[in-house]
Amino acid sequence: MCNRWTYHTEEELDGSGHKGKIATYSGAGYYSDLSNNSADSLSTIQDLKQNLWIDRGTRVVFIDFSVYNANINLFCIIRLVGVNDCSLLRCRGDALSLRLLL
Repeated sequence: MCNRWTYHTEEELDGSGHKGKIATYSGAGYYSDLSNNSADSLSTIQDLKQNLWIDRGTRVVFIDFSVYNANINLFCIIRLVGVNDCSLLRCRGDALSLRLLL
């Protein structure tokens, strides 16, 4: 389990940067893992919200996850981006679909 209150370097997270329209964000920062169990994930999200893990000082939030459809052998890697711009959260998403070669 990660310590979501500790800043982690890009090397520690094995992260990669993200280029936005105005700024480039490094792969460093604070992070929290969510569980495969929806009840546990909801509890984590509620804890983050109650403890103001995301506040006015937050510049951007990335939500990365992947899904797999076994029927058509397709992975989809999704990144949701929420940018805090003058107290207005703007969101967008990117998806990359890959077929496994077997």
